[in-house]
Amino acid sequence: IPPPPPSDPPLRRRPRSQPPAAAVLSLLLLLPAWSSAFAPPALPLLLFDSRRTEAIGLWRHLRLRSMSVVVVSDLFPLKKSSFRHGVLPLLLQSRGMNSTPRKRIRLDGCASLGELIQKAHEHLESLSNRDIAAFWSEVSKLFRVRNQTISQNNSASGQLRTILIHTLRVIDGFHHRDLTQTILGLAKIIANVEKGGRRMNKGSPRRILHDVLVGNRSQHKQFILEECSAASMLILHKFDERCLSNLTYAFGLAKYVHVFEDGSTNFDHLAREAVPRLGSFNAQDMSNLIWAYATAKQLHKELFTSMADRIVQLDDLRIFKPQELSNTVWAYATMGESHSKLFEKVADHIIQLDLRSFISQALSNIVWAYATTGESHPKLFERISNHIIQLDSLRPFKPQALSNTVWAYATTGESHTELFKKVGDHIVQLDSLRAFNSQEFSNTVWAYAKAGESHPKLLEKVAHHIVQLDSLRSFEPQSVSNIVWAYASGGESHPELFKKVGDHIVQRDSLRAFDSQFFSNTVWAYATAGESHPELFKKVADHIVQLDSLRPFKPQELTNTVWAYATASESHPELFNKVADHIVRQESLRSFSSQDISITVWAYATAGESHPKLFEKVAHHIVRLDSLRAFNPQALSNIVWAYATAKESNPILFQKLSEAALKNRTEFNAQAIANFLWAAATNGHVEQHLFEEMAQTATALLTKCNSQSYANLAWAYAVADVQSPSLFNKEFINGCVQKESKFTLEALGQLHQWNLWQDEHKSNIRLPPSLQKKSHNSFISQDPHPSALQDDVISELSAIGLTCEEEVLTKSGYRLDAILEVSGNKMGVEVDGPSHFVNRRPTGNTILKHRQVTDIDGFPVVSVPYWEWGKLKKDRAKKQQYLRSLLGVN
Repeated sequence: IPPPPPSDPPLRRRPRSQPPAAAVLSLLLLLPAWSSAFAPPALPLLLFDSRRTEAIGLWRHLRLRSMSVVVVSDLFPLKKSSFRHGVLPLLLQSRGMNSTPRKRIRLDGCASLGELIQKAHEHLESLSNRDIAAFWSEVSKLFRVRNQTISQNNSASGQLRTILIHTLRVIDGFHHRDLTQTILGLAKIIANVEKGGRRMNKGSPRRILHDVLVGNRSQHKQFILEECSAASMLILHKFDERCLSNLTYAFGLAKYVHVFEDGSTNFDHLAREAVPRLGSFNAQDMSNLIWAYATAKQLHKELFTSMADRIVQLDDLRIFKPQELSNTVWAYATMGESHSKLFEKVADHIIQLDLRSFISQALSNIVWAYATTGESHPKLFERISNHIIQLDSLRPFKPQALSNTVWAYATTGESHTELFKKVGDHIVQLDSLRAFNSQEFSNTVWAYAKAGESHPKLLEKVAHHIVQLDSLRSFEPQSVSNIVWAYASGGESHPELFKKVGDHIVQRDSLRAFDSQFFSNTVWAYATAGESHPELFKKVADHIVQLDSLRPFKPQELTNTVWAYATASESHPELFNKVADHIVRQESLRSFSSQDISITVWAYATAGESHPKLFEKVAHHIVRLDSLRAFNPQALSNIVWAYATAKESNPILFQKLSEAALKNRTEFNAQAIANFLWAAATNGHVEQHLFEEMAQTATALLTKCNSQSYANLAWAYAVADVQSPSLFNKEFINGCVQKESKFTLEALGQLHQWNLWQDEHKSNIRLPPSLQKKSHNSFISQDPHPSALQDDVISELSAIGLTCEEEVLTKSGYRLDAILEVSGNKMGVEVDGPSHFVNRRPTGNTILKHRQVTDIDGFPVVSVPYWEWGKLKKDRAKKQQYLRSLLGVN
C-alpha cells in the first residue's frame, strides 16, 4: 500500500517473525504426548497472556501455517474431538478482555462522510471495538449519499487510512459481533467502489474509499480481507447463527476467498461450522449464506445439500421473504446444483403468493434459475408471465431482468406469446438502448429466435443500435455469434448488421479468442441468412485449417461448418479436407447423430469436394448399425442423394437405406421421396420392388411436388423402367403444364427422356405437343465436347477400316460418339468415361441412353469403358484387336 502522508504512521504488514524459541520448545515437548493418546489424562497446558509478545508471535506463526487453532478465554476441559480432528489447543486470553470499559463515542449523527471520518479520527484512541465496528457500518451507508465532495485539504484520505491501520491492529481482540459488523461494513464498501471507483474524480467519496480500501489491482482489498479472515477464523466457534451468516455474506459480497496452506478456504471453514447448525438458522440467514457461496463461486456440496434438505423439511415457506426465495434458487442455479424437491417446494409456494410483493429482479432471477437448472414447473412460469403482462409498465425491469426473463422462457420451451410481445413492445418504445450491454442484446434476440416469437420491430431496433456503434470491441465472441444466429434463425434479414459483424471479425488480428461453437454458429448464420461475406468465410476457414487439432469441435459443429460453406458456395478445399480427415480418424462415428451424418455427406456432395475415405467411413458406419430408426426420411434422402451426386457407390448401403425408406415411406415429404428415387436411379440402383412400393406414396404427394421434384420422379421411373399408371396419368400431365414456366433446362431434358419412355411402351400418356417440343429442344441444346479418349478410340476404328460418323444426333435426341456399319448393320459406339459410371457401375443416364437408343432409334449401342481402354495403354495392336472383338469384325 502506498505510504500515507508524513503525519500518519505507515500501513504495512506486521512482522511475521518466527515464534520465540522458548515457546516453540514448550510446544514441541507437548506434541508427543498429544499424538500418543486419543484422550490423554491431565496434560500440562500453556497459558499465555495475549498482551505478551511471545504469545502473539506464536499465535501469528500458527495462523500463518494455516493450523487449526482454538482460542479460548477461560480454562475448560479439553474435548476428545479436539484431538480427533488434529486440533492444537492453545489457551489464549482474548485481547482487551480485561480492559477498562470505555465511554461510547456516538458516530451515527454525522451528515456526511467527511464529517464522520474527521470525528472518528479525532477520537481514535478513545474508540471502543464496538465504536470502530459502528464506524465502518456508517461509512457503508454515508458514502452513497449523492453530490458529496470532500475537500482535499480535509486530509480525509489520510485520516481514513489511519483509522484503517488502527482497525487492523486491534481487530484480533474484537468480540465476534463487532468483528462481523466491521467485516460486513468493509465488504459493502469494497463491493460498491471496486468497480469504477478509480475513474471517479479525486476528492469524491468513492475515489477516496477505492484508493484506501481497494487500491491498485485490489492489493489493499486482499490485505485487508486477509487480516479480517484470519481474525474471524480463530474465533469462528463463538459466532452465533446470525453472525456466521453475515460473515459469510460479507466475504461473498466482496468476492474474497482466502486459501490456506492446506488448500482449504475460509468458505470451507464457514461451511463446516454452519452445516451442523442449519436447524437454528432463520430464513434470511439461510438465504444470505447460500447466496454468498454462489456469489464467490465457492461450491460446498455438503452445505448445499444440507441446506436444500433443511428447507424441504419445513412445514411451509412463509418465513421466507420474496427476495430470499429468489436468492436461494438463484444460488443453486448459479453453482449448477439442482435439487428437484427444493425447486418444486419453492415453486409450489410462490404460485400461492401475491406476486406484487416480488420486485422485477426477483421474478427474473426465479425463472432464470429454473431454466438454468432444467427444473420444469409450467404453473410457475405461467403464473409469472400472467403477472408480468398485467403490469401497467415494465419500467422497473432493468435490461438484465428483461433479457433473463425472455431467455428463461425460451430455454425451458414455455411458450407465452403475450409475454414476448409485451417485452418486445417495451424495448421498442425505449428512447435509447444504451443501457443494454452486449450480453443482454445477445440473450434477448436469441430468446425470440429460440422461442419462435416474431417481433420485427424489436429486431430492427436492436440491429439499428448495434450498427450505429463505433466498435463491437465490448461484445464477447459468444454474444456476436448469438446475435447473427438469432437473426438468421428468425428469418430477419439485416444486411448492415451482418456486414458490421463480419467486418468486426475480419479486422481482428487473430481468432484465437474464439471457440469452435463460435465458428460453427457464425458461418451457419451467414449461410442461413443468405448474407455473403467472402472475407469472413476465408478468415474462419484459414484459422480452422491452421489448428493443430479439431478435437474441440463437436460433431454438430463440424457438420454445421461444412454445411455453411456448401450452402454459401464458399469454396475452401483445405477446410473440407481437414474436416474429413478428422472424421475419418475417429475410431467410431457413434457420437454423430443421424442428422450430422446426413448433412455432412450432403455438404461434401453439394460443394463438389471429393473425399472417398469419408464416404467409405460413413457407409461402413451405417451398414453396421442394427437399426436405422434414428434416420428420418429427410436424412435417408440426403444420404442417398449425396452418394449419387458425389458418384460414390455402395450397393450394400443403398440396399439398407432402401429397406429403411420402405418402412417409413408414409413419412416422406414430396421433395424427400423425389430426391431418394432420383438418387437411387442415378446410382443405377433400380430394384423394381423399391419403385413399385414407393409409387403409392409418390402419387399421394404429387400435388405438393415442385417443378424439380416432378422432373426427378419422372426421370427416375424412366430409368428404372417401372410403369406406374396411378402416378403417371392425366393429373401428372396437367401438373407439368401448370409448372411449364418453372422447369429448368435440365428438368425439361428429364421430361423429354420420360416422354421417350412413354414411346418405348407405346403409352397414350404424352406431354402436350408444345411441351414436347420445348423439352426436346432443351435436350438437344447441349454442344458436344469430344474427349481425348473419344478421339483415340475413333482413330483406332478408322485404322481397322471402319468409317465412323462422329457426334451424331439421333432421332430420339441422343447424341452418340460414333455411328458405323458392321456387316451391313448400323451400330452406335459410346466411349464411356469416368462420368458414365459409379465405381464401374453404369449411372442412370448411361443405362437410359443405351436402352432408349436401342428401343427407339432401332440399333444397338456398344460401350467402350474407360478402364478397359486404359489397360491397353499405347499398344495400338491390342487396341485394334479389342475393337474388332467388341464389334464382331474379322
